Order: sequence, then structure tokens, then C-alpha cells
Amino acid sequence: SLGFALAKVGGVAAHPAKAKPREASMAQLGAKMWRVRNAGGLTSTPTCSTRAHGSRCVLVRAAGGKRESARTSSLDTSPGVDKSSSGSGNGAFGSGGAEELFASSGTDCVHKGERKGRPRIKDALTTPIVQTSTYWFEDTEELIEYQEGRYQSYEYGRYGNPTVRVCEEKIAELEKAEECLVSGSGMNTATTMLLALVPQHGHIITTTDCYRRTRQFIQTFLADKMNVTATVLDPSDLEGLERALKENDVTLYFSESPTNPYLRCIDVPTVSRLCRENGAISVVDGTFATPVNQKPLELGADLVISSGTKYMAGHNDVLCGYIAGSKELVGQVKHMQNILGGVMDPHAG
Repeated sequence: SLGFALAKVGGVAAHPAKAKPREASMAQLGAKMWRVRNAGGLTSTPTCSTRAHGSRCVLVRAAGGKRESARTSSLDTSPGVDKSSSGSGNGAFGSGGAEELFASSGTDCVHKGERKGRPRIKDALTTPIVQTSTYWFEDTEELIEYQEGRYQSYEYGRYGNPTVRVCEEKIAELEKAEECLVSGSGMNTATTMLLALVPQHGHIITTTDCYRRTRQFIQTFLADKMNVTATVLDPSDLEGLERALKENDVTLYFSESPTNPYLRCIDVPTVSRLCRENGAISVVDGTFATPVNQKPLELGADLVISSGTKYMAGHNDVLCGYIAGSKELVGQVKHMQNILGGVMDPHAG
């Protein structure tokens, strides 16, 4: 599943290399949780040592002195990471004396979104797969409160699912977005987004490297059914972009970055600024990079979409797509998805 794949990115749980006086490392917490019964033949207090690149708890058997060990790894398991530098990347540490652990993409994959999305099953440590199409209410009073907006609940599978919601919250954290919406495929995300945000007689700017099926949808379906016009530019043509924004009432700019298969990158900050100055929505397809390597929203884009089928899921077993950004824009896309019905299956979530 996509959620499982995101969790696997995180690897082992994180812990500070040198714990502060009022904090405990993962190994120390683990040691406190060991309450060994006499039947097990272990001493009740294991010895523990904390090291810079991992902590080791040693359990000593009372009889025979046999030693068993449980080891917790340091946060960073990838090579070439400079732990002395500050930042928010995987395993980055703060500077200035104390080694302060920053949030990492791996930690976010494992822990983010695990509580908010499942109010009725919050006692479960692992997110259950809620395989249902319909949800129940305690009584008619609760249903009335829901309809009047005084009670939050799931209603019907096309409008939301607790398992899928956890997946959305994880991705929102990774993309640093206010909101995220997942769907049944990357193409479904792109087409639903275009139908939701581009009005009849609107104008779209896209690039020559944009996914072929998306360009076909813009230049055939939207053109034929909604009289939408389009300007297709080279990804690096900033002068052409500025000219197109001035000459047309542009609703939306859309491009991959990096592009597939040519790996061309657009200047996201400049493109986003030009779009913002001319009242156009900037949308970046970040499928190739994933939020681990690039966060378009932090570079100024209004929305980021992705085919999670590729690198986010990673196991060639899930079809999914997502869009992330402000609650206002993602909310418009969700309203359209509720009508069209291109939702993600809970198992995929």
C-alpha cells in the first residue's frame, strides 16, 4: 500500500545521538520498558550505553551470565550525510553545541497523520484498512448534527475514508501543504484538477515536456467540450511564458519538473512569481522527484500533483495520484472528485 511504502521510507525510529538531561534516548526508553519476569530468567534492570551512532541495551541473564543485546540504529541510514550541518533533511543535526534533531522525511513517513484520520478507531496502533462503502450514525440526532455541520464524521466511501485520510495527511506533511487529496491514479488527479479549476473558455499554459496524455486531454477534450485554449511552451522559455501571461487571460500553468523522460527542470520560483503577478494558478507535477527531493510548494507553486503509482508507492502494486496545496484550491478539486468519483481504494491507501 502507499501508506506502507511511505512508512518503509522512514526505516528505523529516530533518536537523538546525545540525549538532553530531561530527555531519554530510544534505548533508554526501551530499557525502562523492560520489566522482566522471574520466569524469563533475566535481570529486571538491563544495562544501557548510549553512543553517537546508535544506542545499545544489554540484557544480562541472571543464570549463567549469558548476554543478549537489542540494538537501535541512528536516524540516518543513508551514506554521505553531514550530521554536523543544520537543515531539515534526513538525519540533519543542528549546530551550536547541542545536537538537535530536526524532523526528517523518514520520520514524517512513519509517524505523521496516524491519529487525525481515524477518530473511531484511534485505539489501534497500526492504521486499519477500513474496507467499507458506508458509515453509520449513532442515532438520527447525530445524523442531523452531521448534516448541519455540528458533527464531523464519514458518510459515504466516495466522500472519504479513514485509511485513505491517514495517507493524505502523511503526504500533506511531506509536501508541507495545508491539504492533500488522493485519487485512483495520477491521470485522474490531473484531469479532475483541470476540470475543477479551469472554467469554460479558460486558457492554460503547459510545456512540451508535459505528460502526453495530459496534453491530449487539454488540447482535445477541454478544447472541444469547454472551448479551453492552450499555449504550449518549452520548459525553459521564461520570456515566452511572460508574453503568454500578458497576452491571454491565463487561468492555470501546468508542467512537470523534473520532466519525464528528459529530466528538464523548470525555474519553479520564477514561474510561480510570474503566474502570481498575472493572476494564474501555478501547478507543478513533482512525480519524478517526490517530496523527498523537491517541495514545489516551498518554492512558490500553488499546487503540486503527483502520480504516486511511481516512486511514492514504489512496489509496482498501487495505482494512485495526489494533489496538495492550500485548503481552498484542494477543496475545489475535492468537490469535483466527489462528483466524478475517482477515489482511492482503502487497500491502496
